Amino acid sequence: MSKKRGNSKRGGRHTTLIDAARPLVAFVNGLPEVKRISFGRIEAGVRGGRQKIKIKDINGGLRIDVRGSTSIQELYVYSSEPKATKRKIEDFCLQ
Repeated sequence: MSKKRGNSKRGGRHTTLIDAARPLVAFVNGLPEVKRISFGRIEAGVRGGRQKIKIKDINGGLRIDVRGSTSIQELYVYSSEPKATKRKIEDFCLQ
């Protein structure tokens, strides 16, 4: 189930966050180098599968695709140190 989430670093027009993305957003929000987190589109009704993330480099940050059990959401994380942020996110996801 999707829920709205308040966040001091949050920006963008979308306000809904899928459950699978919540732990990652909470972690990223606590990183000092992260300047803004923007929730992107949600693709609902995808076939069942395991949860995973895909991280892509973008100008000034990262695009993260979070796959839940039945939906996929794009997250945009803008950081002053994108490479370090990417490493920290990868480490967090391996735990």
